[in-house]
Amino acid sequence: MELKTNHRILSPIQHELEVEAPWAEVEKRIPDVVREFGESASIDGFRKGKAPDRVVRAHVGEERILERAAELVAGEAFSEAAQNLEKKPLAPPELDIGEMTPGGRASP
Repeated sequence: MELKTNHRILSPIQHELEVEAPWAEVEKRIPDVVREFGESASIDGFRKGKAPDRVVRAHVGEERILERAAELVAGEAFSEAAQNLEKKPLAPPELDIGEMTPGGRASP
């Protein structure tokens, strides 16, 4: 994955790692996310896991689908970027995907 990273040392024990991943990576994950939601959603008129994608999208909402796809990409991007650091993270990242838009970015 092509990433842009910015690593800042805030204190001897606190670092900030900002990671920017391409929007195309989020878009690639959307079919997987729709399938994931479809397998677990209870939608009237359909057996669990059998609703068509368009029905799942309407039931879950595009915003939540994009959020989940962005969460997956952000987690992978953080792990990939953290591998290049001298010191490894002790805690999972704090994700802020509220700023993520096509052509935009999210700050971890």
